[in-house]
Amino acid sequence: AVSCTSLLDDGHPIKLLPLEILRLFCELWILKVDHVDHKLGVICKKLLSQNADFQSTIKQFVHVVVAYIF
Repeated sequence: AVSCTSLLDDGHPIKLLPLEILRLFCELWILKVDHVDHKLGVICKKLLSQNADFQSTIKQFVHVVVAYIF
């Protein structure tokens, strides 16, 4: 399993799972609404909702990101 490590203020590491990383990214993305494509904001809001269908929503996210890049 892939994980990312971050440090607390006291220097102790915190392990973040990929889903947590994605949710943190989405929260930051939503905060920058003025600088973000509307579709990605909607997809991020779906991911953060309580009844998110993670698999289909992540496919939409990847599709929009790939289309946006290319």
